[in-house]
Amino acid sequence: MFYVLSGILSFFVAAFIGAVIIGLIAVVSIYITRDARKYKMNARFWIAVVILLQFIGLCLYWHARKRLCDKRCPVCGAGIPQGNENCILCGVTLQSVRPIKNSVGRFLVGIGASYQVFLIFMYILISISELFI
Repeated sequence: MFYVLSGILSFFVAAFIGAVIIGLIAVVSIYITRDARKYKMNARFWIAVVILLQFIGLCLYWHARKRLCDKRCPVCGAGIPQGNENCILCGVTLQSVRPIKNSVGRFLVGIGASYQVFLIFMYILISISELFI
């Protein structure tokens, strides 16, 4: 009786894991298909590479995609493929955006980020010091 129950349980666990793997492959394939069309890449080739090499193939795809982008959007920072004059993510045209001439905004963002890191560091120190009280 025990062997029958363990066999049924192992069948359902294997079926669940297989369904999860197939679902992940489907989601990654849809992502690569849509993303490769944006960057004018061969989607079928990259899906085959990712299915065969799994995580390493996905890293290769991201690396190849970044190499195709020679410009960055000044609004959202997304990579813009060669030959495009519009941003893929936000849709802004590159000629209509003027670059920021002063760096006051960037300086203030840097101060805010530094302050947040300082607060996290202090929180960690206080948490550790409470362990010894």
